[in-house]
Amino acid sequence: MQEKNLFHLPVIIAFFLAIVILIFFMRHSIICLSFPFPLEYGEGITANYTALAVKGENIYPVVKSSLPWLHNPYGPLFFYFSAIFAKFTNNPFLPGRIVSFISAILVFFLIFFFARERVSVFAALASVLLFVSSPVVWRYSTMGRVDFLALVMMSISIFLLYKVKRISEDVVKSENTNLSSILVFLSSLFAFSAVIVKPSYLPIVFSGFIVSLNFSKRDFIIFISGIFSGLFFFLAWIMFTSQTAIFIHWTKMNMIGFSFANFAKILFIFMRTHLFTIILFIFAIYNFRRDKILGYFSIASGIIAFLTIKNGAIDSYFLPLLLCASFSAANFVSNYNFKGANYVFSSILAVQLGFFLPISPTPVFTATYGFDLPPSALNITPSEDDFATGNAIINEIKSVDEPVLCDEPGYLLCAGKDIYIQPYQYGMLARKNIIEKNLLEDAINNNFFSLYIIRSAKGSNSYFSEEVINLIKSKYPLKTTIGNYNIYGD
Repeated sequence: MQEKNLFHLPVIIAFFLAIVILIFFMRHSIICLSFPFPLEYGEGITANYTALAVKGENIYPVVKSSLPWLHNPYGPLFFYFSAIFAKFTNNPFLPGRIVSFISAILVFFLIFFFARERVSVFAALASVLLFVSSPVVWRYSTMGRVDFLALVMMSISIFLLYKVKRISEDVVKSENTNLSSILVFLSSLFAFSAVIVKPSYLPIVFSGFIVSLNFSKRDFIIFISGIFSGLFFFLAWIMFTSQTAIFIHWTKMNMIGFSFANFAKILFIFMRTHLFTIILFIFAIYNFRRDKILGYFSIASGIIAFLTIKNGAIDSYFLPLLLCASFSAANFVSNYNFKGANYVFSSILAVQLGFFLPISPTPVFTATYGFDLPPSALNITPSEDDFATGNAIINEIKSVDEPVLCDEPGYLLCAGKDIYIQPYQYGMLARKNIIEKNLLEDAINNNFFSLYIIRSAKGSNSYFSEEVINLIKSKYPLKTTIGNYNIYGD
């Protein structure tokens, strides 16, 4: 972006919007990081496996036809990174949030360094701002989920491949092949690590294959060697720690089906606020001949976004697309540095930031696992109502000594209770007759649980089947309603 005439109206508007958004982002981050209750369903699941990792227990429990029935669809890295911080806090969700937040900060810097090699400081900061301001980034950068750790692994892998490209361009006769080979190998390890954090990132490994082959056959062999090295140590860890149930968790227990409606819904909501981000992403593919690295990884990111066709997939699958769009912003500015470009680009930035501007806060718990997705950033910032709801539910759980069945497993961790079943995955597999659906009904009939916390019709639908909910209602009276939850028990 041009350095002259920076202080015209679009720049001033963009600057003002950026300040407003960043202030709200800081507020959001502080509230979310310290929030003592789960921000959404997935946090309870990851926090539970982090707790198991801290204890040295199996994070891929053997699948049985009895309780507890637990399912871990993710790779192990996130839980062991989170376990490092778990020793310093009593908040079961904070360790995972710290890992996500640190990963997000690293991604911000990587976007800046990438852009700064191509454009001015102002334009590089604008590229970062496009990423930071997205409600999707807000949501997952402060949430104890695997997404941002996988994204930073992907970002580093891409960044290292650009360094290899720079070496091959800068050094002609005395090419530093040793440094280049080391960077290619490290890039492959980070790409593999992204998959070991979140398996849906597998397409980026294939992008790495193609990019390294475009460099040279030597680099291609080195990249493959890095992937196989990572795979060897991963399999050795599985055997050494007796985590062989991981294969069932990643295959049979993950077969919850597909829903094009889910993909269309998430895409529509994403496009509603990310118009120019989508344009920049398309430009990354259009600009393929000039930047094949970003082109291949953008294609992989598009495939990952399309995986929201899977039941239960959420808008976090669009994070790689956002990353590539932010990289693409720098390429776009450097390629089209025409007269008046500063005015045009600043206007585009101001309009996009306007779409991102947080305006209407609503309770965070309306958004879980693909049901009601947030249209704006503040919808995902916990409110005082969320805090009050959490406290009230925890008090109800602590009032009984026996196990509790809850639509939001994270609440059980807050109350010091064990999680005996993961509602979403169990409910989906039971509906498809992939697992024994009588497991939960038998536990209810045998009075295994003394309290039932079921999401009511006022909020998102319950993860439990209608048959299970009717059985609970037939055996236990409604004690109280707290927020979006009905509580049944004697």
